[in-house]
Amino acid sequence: MKIFILLQMSVRYGALDTTYIYDDDSDDYEFEEELYQHARTVEDSQKVHEKTWWDVALESFLVIYLLITAANNGMIMGYSAVLLPQLKAVNGSLQIDDEMGSWMASINSASIPIGALFSGILMNYFGRKGALLIYVGTVTVGWVFILIAESHTLVLIGRFFGGIATSLGMVPGQVYIAEISHSSKRGSYSSISFIGLSFGILLIYCLGSVLQWRIVAGLSIIIPVVSALMLLYLPESPVWYIRNGNLDKARNACFWFRRNIREALEEVDELVKRVANENREREENPRSTLAMFLSPQVLKPLIIMNVLIMFQSLSGVYLFVFYAVEIISEIGNIEMNHFLVGVITAAVRVAFTIVATISLAFIGRRPIAITSALGAGISAMSLGTILYFSPNPNSYLLAGTLLSYISSSTVGLLILPGMMLGEIFPAKVRALSGSISFSMFSVFTFIITKMYPILKQTFKFYGMFWFFGTISFLAAVYVYIALPETKGKTLNDIEDYFLGNNFLWVTRKTSGTNQEQT
Repeated sequence: MKIFILLQMSVRYGALDTTYIYDDDSDDYEFEEELYQHARTVEDSQKVHEKTWWDVALESFLVIYLLITAANNGMIMGYSAVLLPQLKAVNGSLQIDDEMGSWMASINSASIPIGALFSGILMNYFGRKGALLIYVGTVTVGWVFILIAESHTLVLIGRFFGGIATSLGMVPGQVYIAEISHSSKRGSYSSISFIGLSFGILLIYCLGSVLQWRIVAGLSIIIPVVSALMLLYLPESPVWYIRNGNLDKARNACFWFRRNIREALEEVDELVKRVANENREREENPRSTLAMFLSPQVLKPLIIMNVLIMFQSLSGVYLFVFYAVEIISEIGNIEMNHFLVGVITAAVRVAFTIVATISLAFIGRRPIAITSALGAGISAMSLGTILYFSPNPNSYLLAGTLLSYISSSTVGLLILPGMMLGEIFPAKVRALSGSISFSMFSVFTFIITKMYPILKQTFKFYGMFWFFGTISFLAAVYVYIALPETKGKTLNDIEDYFLGNNFLWVTRKTSGTNQEQT
């Protein structure tokens, strides 16, 4: 039996009438040859495949949205570096000690698993866009609590909501980017989010260097409101539409992002086939959610990503985001305004995130990750050695080594784990797997952030940086052994890699389509 579904795809040159065939006897979708010919005719005559000013405008709009949304998370993460020094000042309006300061810095990470747990559910039920709109509401509530805070409790509540919002935005954001991006642009789009993240950290440092912490919280509400207004004009993910049986909207959304009729239709066709195969497999082999997660196709990338996230957190890359000004003021005799040095470190982070974005267009994930980890390890070990042998090191040498650590860790360790969350997991569990991995990130980050006062007292700063250096070197070895190369691969290619007998990269099969770059 064949069911003919008639649809119209509206394009700015008119309407394209297409016939889409579903053969429910074979659970297979096919396109009629006339459809391909029609698509080619439209492309040849109307030049849909050539970029116009309108295509550039739409792509720019998407990029700006990604930057602004990610900046929200950067401002949440970097806010403690602004808040703590002001509250610890002699004339601070809400005096705190190191213990309370560590809670204000780390509670953001402690609450992330709550948002991560619900983000997968929200993504599947309300869509990627719906989850991102809920994120905007949550982050706004967090900033309002801090704005009106007259006690430590309200500040902690605001930071708590900020942590929930971070995961509500980060996981759906990365999944959304991965699902709407062409394989050739997915790395660049994903890393654009981290440019926004780094810019948000820079922005909050700049505001905090000249404004009182309460005013900074109030101004921070503007960014999520702008991102929500922009999101209203973006389509939902085609993958979510297909998984919910809405083929018409999936085709329209895919065309919006691809600006190419034939390419959009072929991509939807491939996605529909994969979903049909998954449904058939689920009917033939019904399994619980736990059993599905224990399948090699899911378990292998889940293990690989969570071990990488552990190395990322323990390398100190995010600890410096939370405690930048405080660390700078305590590690040595840096003869500059400590807030200014914090702003400089944030600016360096932005610059090298841009470097990483450009590099990802030409270089694979693995070489970038290995180079980043080695560079961070060398810089952290050097910084620890300088602090150990010289009680009063040269301020320029100290600042230069510190900036080297920040720049090298930013290029790979900071951005790659989060970027790969949206691409390495199978579509059927992408939302939930991303939520689990982001929860693990928050657990490790909470531990290292909460332990910071103990680390600096027990091991001193030189021992702490030696620890970060050791972890970074181990991360480089781990990436070389285990992390798969995903550059230039479609999401389906990545799924197929783990369907085979591939786990460790060094023991992968390289025949056929699995020929990979080093």
